[in-house]
Amino acid sequence: MERRQRLKSVFYRKISKIVLKDKGPGLEPAKRKDFEQFVNVYAEEIANKWVDYFVKKKSMAPKVIT
Repeated sequence: MERRQRLKSVFYRKISKIVLKDKGPGLEPAKRKDFEQFVNVYAEEIANKWVDYFVKKKSMAPKVIT
């Protein structure tokens, strides 16, 4: 299987679970819950942008989320 085909099969799957691992003091429980909700809402977009930047070497513009 060609490398590009393997990358497509790896990166174009639906995100089914997000696991956050704390290192250090971490966030307060209320802030952690808010952060988890935020990540779950934007998970697909975050993953796609990571693939675009790190795999496809595309330049990215910052996005402000309010």
